[in-house]
Amino acid sequence: MFRTSSVHSTYRRLAVQPAANFFLRLGVGPYLMSMIAAAAAVVACVALAYDPFWGGFLILVSGFLDTLDGQMARSTGNAGPAGAFLDSILDRYSDVLFVFGLLLYYHRTGALDFTAAILFFWLGFGILMGNYAQARAEGLNDTCSVGFWERPETLLFMGLAGILNGLIKWSSSPSLFRPGIILGAALIVLALGTNWMALRRLVYGFNRMRRKP
Repeated sequence: MFRTSSVHSTYRRLAVQPAANFFLRLGVGPYLMSMIAAAAAVVACVALAYDPFWGGFLILVSGFLDTLDGQMARSTGNAGPAGAFLDSILDRYSDVLFVFGLLLYYHRTGALDFTAAILFFWLGFGILMGNYAQARAEGLNDTCSVGFWERPETLLFMGLAGILNGLIKWSSSPSLFRPGIILGAALIVLALGTNWMALRRLVYGFNRMRRKP
């Protein structure tokens, strides 16, 4: 949804392109930028385990850096399947690291009960399956980019939830909301939203391909 909006076009023109040009002038190539974004995801995972505020901030940093490699590749005329493949795999690792960091935080605060564990499982599953549905459709020479919870929306929502949770610090007695009501509510919304998107892509992609000769 965000990728096809006018907001995204403005964001790319005012933020992504200037930042990509800056790193290119420093001699950073698109492959290296993919690795830097993945390294930022590792740091975000560690930060999330101890403080969702800084972890959420670093999720946003990692997500922004991840938008640069494609723009850098196009600007230098080096866009190709190798870079796209590397970026896709590193993105999946980064997504799992973000979920894992939050899971560690819940474990450290003593809030990782059975309900929270199930929620984290479905959150990780929904994030991976939504992206897999799109990648599988593209592998079959089709497209399946539908649904609201694409990667930019997911990272933005997760990052802001961590930051707001650190600022407001509302807590409640149920285990899921003990580390913060905002964080617990965000995990529920993300788990439902990412799985809804995956199922929507399943139905959309299946119906599109069934109509093909």
